[in-house]
Amino acid sequence: MEFSPEQQAFIDGLVNKKYTEAYAKAKEKYDASLVEAVANAEAKHKTDMAALKAENETLKAGQGKVDDKAVTERIAAIEGQLKQAREAAAKGRLESIAAKMNAVNPEQVAVLIRQHIKTDDNGNLVIVNAEGQPRLNAASKPMTEDELFKEFLDNNQHLVKASGSTGAGSSGAQLGNGAANNDALLKLPPVERINAARAAGAK
Repeated sequence: MEFSPEQQAFIDGLVNKKYTEAYAKAKEKYDASLVEAVANAEAKHKTDMAALKAENETLKAGQGKVDDKAVTERIAAIEGQLKQAREAAAKGRLESIAAKMNAVNPEQVAVLIRQHIKTDDNGNLVIVNAEGQPRLNAASKPMTEDELFKEFLDNNQHLVKASGSTGAGSSGAQLGNGAANNDALLKLPPVERINAARAAGAK
């Protein structure tokens, strides 16, 4: 089956639109799950620390001996759980930004750029320089993650998709590892493109 140029353009646009929408929905759901995971970890951290404090106070009130080593280990475990949740959220956020900026491999770019970012005591991401000091942008305000990614990818064009750009309005086409991108979809036969577009719209 052959399509006219106008029909082909319509199908191409439909495929792009459907997969962009599917990507946005998947990203929104993923981001929400990370936020929820961090919130749950912070609540658990608060509860566990309060329980540990109460146990120690009970021991002291009963003239019992507090095992300092055990307390230290428990605190480390509690802090570790919160740190792990925050790191997972940070990793997801950085990969999301890399995908939005049309990185060829969002996971790789997120790893490469992580050394320029630190997490403060509240779990917020802070862009830092080689000395570990917060970086400022041209407006003398704290540099944002988007600004850092754009700077990094502009200086490493081989990490950006050939047909993409690092503009803030760019949309990634990947839904996860191994997902087909728009370029691959456009190479499909016309009938398969229609089926792919319908399948994406049903998600």
